[in-house]
Amino acid sequence: MKILLATYPMAHQTPGGGEVQIFYYKKYLSRLGYKVSYFNQWKDKLTKFDLVHFFSCIGGSEHFCKYVKDSGLPLVISPNLWINDINKTNYNLIEIKNILSLSDKIICNSKMEKKSLIKVFDLNKNLFDHVYNGVDKIFFQQINENIFRKKYNINYPFILNVANIEKRKNQLKLVEVCNKLNKKLIIIGHVRDKNYYDLIIQADKKKILKIITNIDHNSVYLRSAYTACKYFVLPSILETPGLSSLEAAAQGKNLLITEVGSCKEYYENKVLYCNNLNLQNKLEDLLRKPAINLNVMKKVKKFEWSKSILRLDKVYKSLI
Repeated sequence: MKILLATYPMAHQTPGGGEVQIFYYKKYLSRLGYKVSYFNQWKDKLTKFDLVHFFSCIGGSEHFCKYVKDSGLPLVISPNLWINDINKTNYNLIEIKNILSLSDKIICNSKMEKKSLIKVFDLNKNLFDHVYNGVDKIFFQQINENIFRKKYNINYPFILNVANIEKRKNQLKLVEVCNKLNKKLIIIGHVRDKNYYDLIIQADKKKILKIITNIDHNSVYLRSAYTACKYFVLPSILETPGLSSLEAAAQGKNLLITEVGSCKEYYENKVLYCNNLNLQNKLEDLLRKPAINLNVMKKVKKFEWSKSILRLDKVYKSLI
């Protein structure tokens, strides 16, 4: 079975969790025997594939998705989208509904996301399914923390945040809080919003912050950074649920993550949750906990990609 994975043209300019998800879908679908390709607009003919899986529902995607449907191919869409009463005015809901309505199946990252989108767009619930985001087994392997420390000259305890630098990830608030508490912070991620990056630098009054923008996702340095950190914090405006938090959890790190989105479906009561108003108090609570949380490590074992991908396998087979 030949599967074509596609997304919007700018996606890989500053890759984040969505692009990492696509990488792992390809890796693990291939292990199940699928012939999986990334869409190359210069040479790929859609008719050579059995199914197209499109990621995101960013503006303009409707044209490509409609062409897929007009070509007679099954279309699966992963919106990777969390909409609530606070942020729904930020989206063109009519356009997104038009995109989703073209699909044969909409894949959400959680039951919570599925329920939310069904309500917002008033779509048939049978159009939806969920496939949990996963974590590669390499992140469960013990790795020497000094690989990261020596590479970047880190000789102190630190809080880690792994996320692209943009407003949704809420690093500005995290930097402000870490300055108040005088706690060292390392951010690993690409700069998606230069103006926001500049605000973060200005907010670092006590120079507690180090930003690293050039670590690839599968790099040994990233895995070593998870091992080396004291705690992992992802205080985003929302998450569905954040692949980096799963990877940190695989190393048994105690987490503080946003309460907005689907994180609670993944971690239940095994981690601490925060919002923009209580971040400082919750971070202080985290700092009183041990660095290692074996319960959360055990919890995310069920989200290994080799297990999560089996549900997608069933979806594909039901459409072809």
